[in-house]
Amino acid sequence: MLFSPEETARQLAKLSQDSHHYLLGFEDSSSHDLLGYVHAEVYESLYSKPGFNILAFSCFASNTGSGYRKKLCSKDWNKKQKNEAITLFA
Repeated sequence: MLFSPEETARQLAKLSQDSHHYLLGFEDSSSHDLLGYVHAEVYESLYSKPGFNILAFSCFASNTGSGYRKKLCSKDWNKKQKNEAITLFA
């Protein structure tokens, strides 16, 4: 079941305070409209170095082909966080 806008705002406030959750948005440089975002959580396991699980990934359809998705999942961003891998939560 999807959250209402109010529940979503509460969850965003909660998760943005959690150091294991990362929310990365990409905005239009001129209008400052949100074009897409990634919600990732740091994970560690017995057999790997820390990495990110992608929990949510969203880009507006009007931006298809513009390269924003690639930038949102850039390996450079992942390495800045000192993580070794990006995986999709299944």
